[in-house]
Parts: sequence; structure tokens; C-alpha cells
Amino acid sequence: MDLSNKHLVPGVIGQLLGRGVQVLRLSRTSVTAPLLKNRYGGYSYPASRPSRLKFLDLSMAVIDSESLQKLLGTCHLLIKLALETCEVNERILMNISQNKKLDTLHMGSCWGITKRGMDAILTQCNKLREVNIGWLDADEDTMNLISEKIPTTVEKLNISGYRQTLTNEHVGRILDRCTNLRELDISDSSQVSSEVCIFISISTVFINNGCVHSGYTNVDRKSWINFRTFVNVSLLRDQRNLVLGPVRLGEV
Repeated sequence: MDLSNKHLVPGVIGQLLGRGVQVLRLSRTSVTAPLLKNRYGGYSYPASRPSRLKFLDLSMAVIDSESLQKLLGTCHLLIKLALETCEVNERILMNISQNKKLDTLHMGSCWGITKRGMDAILTQCNKLREVNIGWLDADEDTMNLISEKIPTTVEKLNISGYRQTLTNEHVGRILDRCTNLRELDISDSSQVSSEVCIFISISTVFINNGCVHSGYTNVDRKSWINFRTFVNVSLLRDQRNLVLGPVRLGEV
């Protein structure tokens, strides 16, 4: 059901869950609390009752963290989840982690991230193939955790926007783990240097042995990348797109 760009009064979400809806799109929708209960009486969806939701899109939705926590607390069967720009907390992240079959997770520009919550997601949701965790308010410890525990099943990864916390070492560890990676976005990460291009090329040298098949790499807005390093990209036989953007090229 597509309810994007709407204003939902209290209890509407509860009624939809009660009817067994499996696909719910609430992109740019304003959701008014209480989420599961009509404040004027009538139907009330029990917060402890698992819903049948499999696809949930809340990207750029206006929803308070308490309501989001209650909604995700009912979700155990999610396959795709989008939460771009939403405020989260540790309990919300824990609720996300109970969806063992989660395939796609978009959390770009969310705030309220905790290391413990991310650990739960990366550990429990081990079937993830597409992940957008760009522009999170993640500290260095959390970035270390992400690079060490990102599921090996990931094929598309956006970790852009970490201007001070994403380093060459993090990218190297991610490439070592994610041998099925096809799309990688590390744009706006000023601590990543030209060595990252070498990491990417080395990770794809043994392409016939099942290593990384990188089809898309975004290194947009990198500072002082030596032009020579891009020669290594010629090793990527499956590389179809390399986004350079307005980089400052070092001396050749």
C-alpha cells in the first residue's frame, strides 16, 4: 500500500497492520502518534503482536522515535527497510536486528546511531545484500565495528559522508570481507587517500577465483588523489562506472 506524501491520523497504521498489510510505503509521510491506537477509541493493534510487514519505506517520513520504535517492534519478517533521515535510538536498532531475513537496509542520514545497536544489526541480519549507511553520526569505534562485521553477503554498499572517521584501513577490511561487492560509494570521505584505489584493484585481481566483482565505485570529492593510482582501475574487468567528481589530482 502506497501512502506516500500523506498525513496519517492516529491509529491508521494499527488498522493497516491488523489487516495484514505486507507492503507499506510511507515516504515523506507525516505520521501522528499514537501509531497503533486511535486516541478516540476504536481499533487498537497490540504492540506485542508480530505484523506481516515485509517491505517498509519510511524514507524522509515525519515520525517520532517512540512511534518508530513501536512500529519496528512489531516487525520480524522485513525484507526491505528504508529509514533515510529518520531519528533512531538503540532500541530501534535492536528492533531492526530481529528481522533475520532482511535483504535491503537504507539508513542514510539517520541520527541517534549507537555502537551496540549497529552491532546487533550487523550480527543478526546476516543476509543483507544492499546497505546504505552513509552520512550517519557514527564515531570511530562504530566505524571500526562496521568494517569488521559488515555481512559478507553485501553486494551494494554506501558508506559515504564519513569525512573524519572512514579510513583506508576500513575500506580495506570491507573489501576483504565483502567478496561479492558490486557497488561501493565512499564519496565525501576526506581521510580516504589514493591508496584506496590500490585496495580496490588488488581486491579484484583474482576475479576468476570469486573475489570482488566491482561494477560501480564512487570516490567523488576525494582530496589529493594521485593520478597514477587510477591506472590500477584498469585491472577491474567488471568495473563499468568510476565516479571521480571534482577531485584534486596530485602530481603525476
